[in-house]
Amino acid sequence: MKRILALLLMTLAGAVYSANVYGPIEVTGVGKTEEEAKNNGFKKAVEYALGAAIVSEVEVQNRSEVAKNSVLKHSAGYVDKFKIVEVMEERNGKVSVTMNVWVKPSILNDYVMHKSKDNKRIEGETAGARISTYINEREQGDTFVNSVLRDFPHKAFNVKQGNFEVRSNDSRQMAIFIPYTISFNSKFLSALSGALKQVQDKECNFLCDDTPSFSISYAKQNEIIGSRSTYYFNDAVRPHGVWAKLTGISGLHEPLNSVKVKTDFADFNGNPILTYCTDFQSLPVYKRGKSYGIDGGSWKENVTLQIPVTESIKSTLSNVDQIKVSVVSPHECKNNY
Repeated sequence: MKRILALLLMTLAGAVYSANVYGPIEVTGVGKTEEEAKNNGFKKAVEYALGAAIVSEVEVQNRSEVAKNSVLKHSAGYVDKFKIVEVMEERNGKVSVTMNVWVKPSILNDYVMHKSKDNKRIEGETAGARISTYINEREQGDTFVNSVLRDFPHKAFNVKQGNFEVRSNDSRQMAIFIPYTISFNSKFLSALSGALKQVQDKECNFLCDDTPSFSISYAKQNEIIGSRSTYYFNDAVRPHGVWAKLTGISGLHEPLNSVKVKTDFADFNGNPILTYCTDFQSLPVYKRGKSYGIDGGSWKENVTLQIPVTESIKSTLSNVDQIKVSVVSPHECKNNY
C-alpha cells in the first residue's frame, strides 16, 4: 500500500480586515439543531476569512485501486463575536442560522478568550463561541500536523545504498559490508514546515528563548546550505509533540531511538529471507529548554554496515537476489538472521 500526501495552501479573500479582526462576514450554517448550525456557520466564516490549508491524503492499493481519499483542513483563527440575523427550520427537519461573524487570526490570540463588560455580565453566547471555535482550531491543527508526521519515518529519509561485498573483517571473520548514506527527505521537512507555519499561534522577534518554538532547517534539491525557519507557539504542546514523535520519547524517560535501519536479504521475487536491524548513529533532532528543532539541512549519516556471516546467512546466501536498506519504525524491525 502506498500513501501519497500533498500539502496545499489556499487563501480565500473577501472579508474586511480591521484591527486584527475580519468581518462582518455573513454566513449561513445548517445543522440538526440551532447550536450545530451555528458551529457550522462559524467554521465557514473562519475558512472564508483566513483561508484553509489543506492536506490531501490518498492511499493507493495495487497501484490502481484507491483505498482511501480524505481531505483535512485547518484554518488558524477563531470567532471573535457574532450576531444572529435569522433562524429558520428547513423542510428536511434541519435548522439554518444566518449570522454576521467577526473572525480573529489565532496567531494574534493571547489566551484571553473573553472579558466581561462589568463584574456581573458575562455574555455567555459570545464567550462560548470564542471558546468552542478556539478549541476546534487547536484540535484541527493537531490533526493537521499529525497527518504529516504519519509519514515518519518511512518517507522522512533518503537512503542511498552502495555496492556490498563479502570479505573477512579485522577478526578474520567473514562478513557482508554494505555502505549506505541516510539523509532527511527535503519534501518531508518542507511539508512539516508548511504545517507548522499554518498552525503557529504566536509571533516573536526579540528575546524568544522563553517562547516555545520549533525550528526546521533543510536544503532543497541542488541547495548546499539550505534555509531555516522557526515557528512560535503559546504553549509547548505542539513543538513537544513533534519532538516526541521524531525522537520516540516515552513518558518522562530520555529520548529513545525512534527509527531502525532495516536490511532485508530478499529472494528473486523480492520476498525477505533474512532481516538485520541496527540503530541510527545519530539523529539531528534537539530540545533546548523550550526550543525544539531539526537540523536537517546538511545532515548525512555515512555508514558501512558490517553483518557477520552466520550459519543461517551462509545457508541461504545462494537464494538471495538483492539486499535492500530502508528506514522503519522499531516495531517493524526484528532480527531473524
